[in-house]
This record gives sequence, C-alpha cells and structure tokens, in this order.
Amino acid sequence: MKNAWENYADCCICFPWFSEDIDILIDKGVLKRTTTDYQYEWTKSKTSLAEYFKWIGKNAPYVPGGFWAPIEYTFLLKGEPIKRGDLRRLAGKNGNGAKPDESRDFKEIKKFVLQYRKETKERLKTFHSIRKLIKKAKNENPKTVKTALEKIKEIFA
Repeated sequence: MKNAWENYADCCICFPWFSEDIDILIDKGVLKRTTTDYQYEWTKSKTSLAEYFKWIGKNAPYVPGGFWAPIEYTFLLKGEPIKRGDLRRLAGKNGNGAKPDESRDFKEIKKFVLQYRKETKERLKTFHSIRKLIKKAKNENPKTVKTALEKIKEIFA
C-alpha cells in the first residue's frame, strides 16, 4: 500500500493537468486540504470528481495500480474515502442514455479551469516576451535598451 505522498505524486505525474490546476481548485473551494499534507477533500459531487479526472486523464499513458487508484487514495468526499468502482461508474453513462454528458458541478469546474489555463498561458507568454527583450538589450547601446523598455511598456499597456 502506498502512502499519501506517493498517491498524490502519482496523481501529479500521471495527470499533469492536475498539478497545474490544483491552485485554482483550492482557490475556488473545490479542493480542501485535510490534516494530512497530501490528501484532499473534494467538496463538489463525486460525479464531478470522476468527470474531471476522465477529462484531464484521457491521454494518460500509464497509471500505476489502474486509472482510478491514485484518485481513490488521494481524495475524500465528506470525510469518507471514494471507491474506484463508484468513480468508474460515475465517469460514464453506465447504461443511462438520458444522463447528461457533463454534470452541473463539472461544467462549473471546467469553465473556471479553462479560464485559469488561458490566463496562465497569457502571463507566461508575456513573461517570455519581456525576458527575450531584456536578453536582446543586455550589453547593448542605450538606444537598444530604450527601445526594449518601450516595447515592455506596450506589453503592459
């Protein structure tokens, strides 16, 4: 049996989007840290947890112990562990053609996660543009430095 840190690490390694999204999930109240450092309380529906990991893990090449194993041991719902069989059933239609493709909770989560990813990408692009301008102006004449500073001002305008 793996410890909490190993299960959390498996979630981050096998589902790289999770490690990118964790801050916004905590900020929006979807995740809460429990008393252990590497175990989290999922505050939304169990269905939304299953749908979230199905969404971010659709290209996961290999997950030790099976797709749902690290999720089962990393997350709690109302203080109780979540069974991987429940997650597997909730992630699909489970023979119910009337079930919507996405639950209400998951639609909300997906919306703010995609917005966060877009903003992060834009900030990173800005950072790299500024860094490139600074490298270009380094050890150059004052005119080149002034041009680089003007371009940086344009970026922030």
